[in-house]
This record gives sequence, C-alpha cells and structure tokens, in this order.
Amino acid sequence: MSNSLLSERPLVLIVEDEAIIGYEVADALLEERYRVVGPFNSCARTLGSLAEHRPDVAILDVLLRDGPSTEIARELRKACVPFVVYSGSLPGRADAAFAGAPWLEKPTSTADLLTILAQLTSDEAGPAALAAHGQRPKGEAQRQAA
Repeated sequence: MSNSLLSERPLVLIVEDEAIIGYEVADALLEERYRVVGPFNSCARTLGSLAEHRPDVAILDVLLRDGPSTEIARELRKACVPFVVYSGSLPGRADAAFAGAPWLEKPTSTADLLTILAQLTSDEAGPAALAAHGQRPKGEAQRQAA
C-alpha cells in the first residue's frame, strides 16, 4: 500500500490502561492498515497527545492509571471526534460524557471492535453515527467555525 493511501486511513487514538490490551488493539488496527496513536494509559498523557494530534476516531477505556477518562471524552466531543468505549466498567455507572457512545465490554472480539470503528469512520455512516453519538460531522463543525 502506498504512503498516500496509508495516510488516508483513519487515525485512531487508543486509550487503555492495560499495556497488553492496548498493544493487542494497536497491532490489530495496524494489520487493518489504520494509523494509530497510543496506546496511552493515563488522562494526562492522552490529553497531551490530543493537543498535538487530532484523531479521526478513538477507543476509550473508562478507568485509567490516573483516574476516569471523563475529561478525555469531553475533549473528544468538543473536537467532534467519535469514540467507542472499550471497558470492563459497566455503562450505567459511567459519567454522562460517555452517553450515546458505542460501548464494548471487555473482553470482546477484535472483529466487533473493527466493525464499530468502520461504522464510526465510514463516509456513508459518519453523519448518522455522529448524530447518534451526540456530535456534528467534522465538515459541519468546520463550516460553523468559519
């Protein structure tokens, strides 16, 4: 695959406190030709990365080494970046910042995770997926900012 085709693939932010899981997810995404940033195991490191890289989509664990990832979820929503929650935590106990996001409970299959990412990054499903996620499409947010 050429570098130009690879650079067109979605950039996925991985936020996961368990190193083995984070690297397994990263490896699976790289095999599918996604671009990856992370995995990050803390809120502080993730927020620092968000200041430098704007992902197209994120995989977000709820509980990280330095606390819940609530602020990360809020920042992703502000930036109109869709995310999937991939966590062992129960959805009913999560902060409202996670409401409406697809939720995959650990452990889950890589195929399920890849299916959700494909839905969130699809041009055809993008606006609908974002609307269900409580977000505006990227172009709409950029047009409103202009």
